[in-house]
Amino acid sequence: MVKYKPTTRFTMVPLELSNNNVHHIIMDELFDSDKDQAQIKSLDIPHYNTKILYSFLKDGGNKVLPTIYKYLITLPTLRDYNKVILEYNLLKDTSLIVVAEGDKLLIANSYKTINFATAIYYILEILNKSQMNPKQTNVNIYGSVHPFDLKKLEKFVRRVRVSPI
Repeated sequence: MVKYKPTTRFTMVPLELSNNNVHHIIMDELFDSDKDQAQIKSLDIPHYNTKILYSFLKDGGNKVLPTIYKYLITLPTLRDYNKVILEYNLLKDTSLIVVAEGDKLLIANSYKTINFATAIYYILEILNKSQMNPKQTNVNIYGSVHPFDLKKLEKFVRRVRVSPI
């Protein structure tokens, strides 16, 4: 059985530019690899013609995948044209946000979020920079969110769905 583990140590590279010899170089540029000797792993995401490079501070074994991967493979199953996945947990200070327009992956990243308003800010900023209309965008939230906070987000976007993590 596959288990998912959170990590903010990930990035995406196009499949055609991916080369095992440069994975370490890419990850070293983005993350301080000297502090840990984490093994860099990769997973293909053919739907988006990309590869995710990732590592954990403590290796979880071969059957442990980064949480972001779960959302990257879930995203194409959503029927919406403009779609956002937000993993939000009030007890953690980091949220994952994945955004796609049709079959085009626009962003998959982690963000420091001190509260739900911060997560809303990041979503709206990503939509703005991508020139996506929030009123035509559906947001799928994984986690628990206070109904008051949901009402705030619902003012800006077309629809909000909440699922447990």
